[in-house]
Amino acid sequence: MTTTTAPTFQQIKAQVAVIRKQVSNGVIGIRAAGRWTGERLRRVGTESYLIEQCDSPLAIRMALRADAEADTIKVIITPLEERELSDDILVRLAKRKLFPVDAWQIVKALFQAHDVDPRLAKNRWIAEQLLEHGSDSIGYPSASGGFLDAELIWSILLERNLGLGADRPDLLSVLRWSLDPRCGERLRAAPLPFREGATAWLSEVAGPTVEPILSFVERSPRADAVAVGLAAGVVFHPDASGKLERAAGKMEERYFGGKTPNATAVDRWTAAASEVLRTQITDPRAKQVQIERSDEILREVGAESFAYLSPTSSIGFDQRLAEFGRKLTQILENRAYADLEDLVQARIRIRDHDLGTRDRRRVDRLEMAIRLVRWLGSSNPAVSASTGPQSLGEAAEYQVNEGGFADWARLSLRAGDLVRALTDAYTLLLARVSEIREAQARRFAEHLRLATEAGGSDERVIPVEEILGRIVAPLAAKQPVLLLVMDGMSMAVCHEILGDIRGQEWIPISDRQAGTAIRPGLAVIPSV
Repeated sequence: MTTTTAPTFQQIKAQVAVIRKQVSNGVIGIRAAGRWTGERLRRVGTESYLIEQCDSPLAIRMALRADAEADTIKVIITPLEERELSDDILVRLAKRKLFPVDAWQIVKALFQAHDVDPRLAKNRWIAEQLLEHGSDSIGYPSASGGFLDAELIWSILLERNLGLGADRPDLLSVLRWSLDPRCGERLRAAPLPFREGATAWLSEVAGPTVEPILSFVERSPRADAVAVGLAAGVVFHPDASGKLERAAGKMEERYFGGKTPNATAVDRWTAAASEVLRTQITDPRAKQVQIERSDEILREVGAESFAYLSPTSSIGFDQRLAEFGRKLTQILENRAYADLEDLVQARIRIRDHDLGTRDRRRVDRLEMAIRLVRWLGSSNPAVSASTGPQSLGEAAEYQVNEGGFADWARLSLRAGDLVRALTDAYTLLLARVSEIREAQARRFAEHLRLATEAGGSDERVIPVEEILGRIVAPLAAKQPVLLLVMDGMSMAVCHEILGDIRGQEWIPISDRQAGTAIRPGLAVIPSV
């Protein structure tokens, strides 16, 4: 096959490289219908090429006689056939022949292949691009089994044209590539045949959703493909159907070139964008940039009030927290402490949000709030003295087994939250719980006063002055003991510390036959 266009220097250089692997000396003759119109002398690094366009045997003889510097590679370009050349010319040419400029033949030689994937062979521009990108210093890998397949070639073309490095790209790798601020510029700078071919190839191996993503990347001045995918998950969410038509129209105009991808493509774009955000972006700041940009897009199109439909949106996370706050307030106002199904579901929606796994303290406070509501709905918190603990020992054990947990939850909620509706709900809940806890504290104090006046003792409560003799000494007699004194520690703080210790595979033990492993101790009076 003879080229009908002028050979490029890269084609000539690649053809020469292939020939010189077979023969190290001699003038190289190349047959090409198109004329060489470039410079006669080209220098590339340490190599020099003297390229002569010769349209007749006489011109070839003159070129063969022309002087050239040592180590200069002399190349003759001619439209003549070998049968038109006499033996005195052929004998001075490398391998005594003319080599045709056949881009695929050169490429096969560069890859040491004997066959080319039919999906590639029909596109001459692919071979020409490989020659343009080819480098003698780097070279190309050998084709496996001598077969030049599309996967290998496209991995090279995508890497060198777009910086998209993946042997077989998928939707995640395309979106991860789109995070590079240069991706749109590189795509727009690529030749049209490459852009069309790359879109077709990536759609084949990564799915048809690649087409609208690449179309967006090519149009957009910003690397927003991930953020747009996240925002589209809200605007086109099934639960927003019929409610965000104007927002959908704005997205079509601003981000989809006037045409919205089909529902399946939007779903896959959104799912892949969420996965990239969760698993492919490791820098927290870069992750936050994408989340903030997605929220910004929702504001632009007027869909921010539905951000709660997104499992990644910061606005949506606050909206889910506000929903929890409203439901908690409703329960407290109606004193419907047993009706927790909606509140639990609201907590689950918050936990399922991406920020729910990162902002653990806020989510833990939600759990504390639910526990307090359940506690309010139980019979134990009753204010009536007749239903509460009847002695100091019972009151102390109640504090260990239940009251301390309620106080732990109260301490957790005192800081409130950045979301106003949730803070208001916490305030109402704390007021309701504190009313009961203060009444219980007064009863405890009364039991303590009566026990002190009577001078009696209760085996369930150990005065602080007896702890060393009754608890520590028997243990120390058997093995070494480390005693930690935490002055002023309440049961609420104790439960919090024990919860952390248990999480590290420690367990509390006791000399008691039954009940909790924690023995209530009584501090020196007066005490807070």
